[in-house]
Amino acid sequence: MEALRRAIIGDRKMLFEAPWTLWTPGQPNYIPTNLPVVPLLDCMSELILLNSAMTIFLDGRNEDAAKLVALVSNNPVYLDNALVQFYPYTFRNGIEFVDMVGAFNPSMNWKRTVAVAPVLNPDTLPTLAGVGRNSLNYMALYTAGEAWLTSMIGADMRIFALGFPVSGIGKGVNLDTGEIRDLNGDLVEEPKVKAMFLWDRVLLDLVAWAKEKHPILAIIMHSITYSYSYGGQRYTDTFNTGAESHGRELTAVPGNALKLGANIVICDRVNDNLNAVLETKKYSWPIDIDCPTLNVNVGEAPICE
Repeated sequence: MEALRRAIIGDRKMLFEAPWTLWTPGQPNYIPTNLPVVPLLDCMSELILLNSAMTIFLDGRNEDAAKLVALVSNNPVYLDNALVQFYPYTFRNGIEFVDMVGAFNPSMNWKRTVAVAPVLNPDTLPTLAGVGRNSLNYMALYTAGEAWLTSMIGADMRIFALGFPVSGIGKGVNLDTGEIRDLNGDLVEEPKVKAMFLWDRVLLDLVAWAKEKHPILAIIMHSITYSYSYGGQRYTDTFNTGAESHGRELTAVPGNALKLGANIVICDRVNDNLNAVLETKKYSWPIDIDCPTLNVNVGEAPICE
């Protein structure tokens, strides 16, 4: 195994010098490779050569989304293989997004040629609505979300899909009584957690709105599990404990997004999600949060050792 390690990384200095059996989460383990980062267009070209029918999702954070749209528009060879996703964190309406794209010198007909997908992240709803982070004003949140999506559609772009990062915890919100219950059926009392459940309910209702008002648009959701488990503890920045983590736990269950109405699922457990699509296997919360291939037992050494 040492020979394999040296074949892969040579004698480059590693930031973690001790034996890997002593490594614990949080310690650095990166390897300086001295290799260049592949330019985006070169990377896309190589991928398309492998599969000319693939669609590459370009995830544009902040103003990068506008830059990506301009970039793709000026490289028409990629128009049929690229989709740019963007969020409300920077662009509060369709006009702002169109103006920002224009600032990066796109092709004149970019609105007709570049496929885009506005993604309404739940934590942006209070900002869009102009209410506090823990606000339980359902109507204000719903109205703001609908307005954002409508403004994007009204900007006359080539919108292929709408993105909704939902989990389904919003089903525990009773709008008539105001009660919010978690996946165990217990009342949710903590203000910030109640708000998170309500955000999910708003998005679930906006999915229904989108399917009714804009049936031609695909619905994108995600299925994402934890990064790894070590000693029985799951590690990411969003798997916590209790009801606050229930949203992440549900999104980790393969097939959950399909039950909520997704046409396209961005996922990491591909085979499990295919099983869900084909109905060759059923998955449920909480048992199927677990992903054995991501679990490391205490005392296990990495393969290179």
